[in-house]
Amino acid sequence: MRFFLLHVCTLFSVALLGSHAVTPEVYWKSVLPNSPMPKSIKDLLYTEWSDEKSTAVGVGKGGVSVHTGKPGKRTDVGVGKGGVGVHTGKPGKRTDVGVGKGGVGVHTGKPGKGTHVGVGKGGVNVHTRHKGKPVYVGVRKGPNPFVYKYAASENQLKDNPNVALFFKENDLHQGKEMNLHFTKNDEKATFLPRQIADSIPFSSNKLPQIYEEFSVKPDSMEAEIMKQTLSECESTGIQAW
Repeated sequence: MRFFLLHVCTLFSVALLGSHAVTPEVYWKSVLPNSPMPKSIKDLLYTEWSDEKSTAVGVGKGGVSVHTGKPGKRTDVGVGKGGVGVHTGKPGKRTDVGVGKGGVGVHTGKPGKGTHVGVGKGGVNVHTRHKGKPVYVGVRKGPNPFVYKYAASENQLKDNPNVALFFKENDLHQGKEMNLHFTKNDEKATFLPRQIADSIPFSSNKLPQIYEEFSVKPDSMEAEIMKQTLSECESTGIQAW
């Protein structure tokens, strides 16, 4: 789908900054009256309502069964001596999590594909197992513990030169056209209007207030994740080699 990049950037700026008077939909229509807002962009905008959805959780001797409320769709979690097994309910697809003395191993269950996560004494290793150069994240001891490798291979970048995977600041000028691709995702976060984003505290010094804002217990796993996330955001950036 082709858009003028300037218009798209303007729309996202409005979605992020927001205002009390003008909604992103109204602004889009005022700038592009003859072009309906694409659903891919509309889905990224914040809405204050959501469909009624229920999740049922059953705990028994054989494990835990979680049902999303959608006919024919459920997630079964079995906890046993050998580890944890998670099944999505789709034939031939499952995620197995094994917890043993040597660490933690995660496998998506797709032959030749998927993501492997191994956690052991030596650290963390993530490998996507796809053609070309894979994503690799290594955690090791030392002053520079993190190692990153780029996800896309050289061939992937050359397969379709018209796809705007990356662009530089000097490419952002009026009249410039690029192809934008939006990946469908039913469980994605939306952009928050600026007034809502500013009302949410974001500092490790305000953790009690943040916990209260989101009704999170201070000694819970969610609280620990929030604390770790804030710590990473406030830490000093990685120095260039």
